[in-house]
Amino acid sequence: MLVDAATIYELNPNLANDPSYRPSALAGRAIDSDGVSCGWINQTSGDVVAVSVASFDEVGLAATRGAMISRGGSSAPSDLGGEGVFRTGGSVGVLEIVTAPYWIVIESPMFGSASEADFIVEAVTRGLP
Repeated sequence: MLVDAATIYELNPNLANDPSYRPSALAGRAIDSDGVSCGWINQTSGDVVAVSVASFDEVGLAATRGAMISRGGSSAPSDLGGEGVFRTGGSVGVLEIVTAPYWIVIESPMFGSASEADFIVEAVTRGLP
């Protein structure tokens, strides 16, 4: 599990596991790279919070970083020793972070800036080996 239920509840008590979660294109890339992705749905608004993580070797991580940069967005400072990019696509905020050996993607209309996703980033990174 990327983020435990208590953490999700702390973020928003209306969030619950999304049994009909469908991964985005970025989440699909993480899954295709032997990563994981999960989603929670706001039971009031229907908004989804999606978190995806994949691990890469040095070459794969460099390619993933290049792709992240090419997708654009504003630089998102990372306390993880890596780098991040935040952008909005339509009404969805997308935060991508590359920190060796991981690529982390957090997507949700609940996030209008990178800092609004910090709580989830911290929870995800605590659970990584």
